[in-house]
Amino acid sequence: MKIALNCKSLLLEKALKNFLSQYIVSENEANILITDNSVKSNLPIFHIGYNDPTADLQKPFSRSQLMIKLEDKLKTIKQKDELNSIITEEDTTIEKEIEQLTKQFTNDLLKIFKKYAQKDN
Repeated sequence: MKIALNCKSLLLEKALKNFLSQYIVSENEANILITDNSVKSNLPIFHIGYNDPTADLQKPFSRSQLMIKLEDKLKTIKQKDELNSIITEEDTTIEKEIEQLTKQFTNDLLKIFKKYAQKDN
């Protein structure tokens, strides 16, 4: 687990650094971003809020609550990635099958045209 922090609240950021010191890395190396504000990022976002129904975790929280919610979020992200991978593989397989059938159909049509072209000569 590699975590980047981007918090408005210095107190929250300090608490998170204390709780997650062994997991904190730069945003370039992270696989999740923890924040208490609205940010745009290419990383999945774990939002901590106060009276915010969309937040992944509500303030105040304990270290154990943080770890449980964070692990749940990471599992969800992993499951989505696996599902996307399966869908991509299926799409690729379907595309290959369609391509093969199209080639076969084209070859069959060419054989028919050649056959009738030879009869006319």
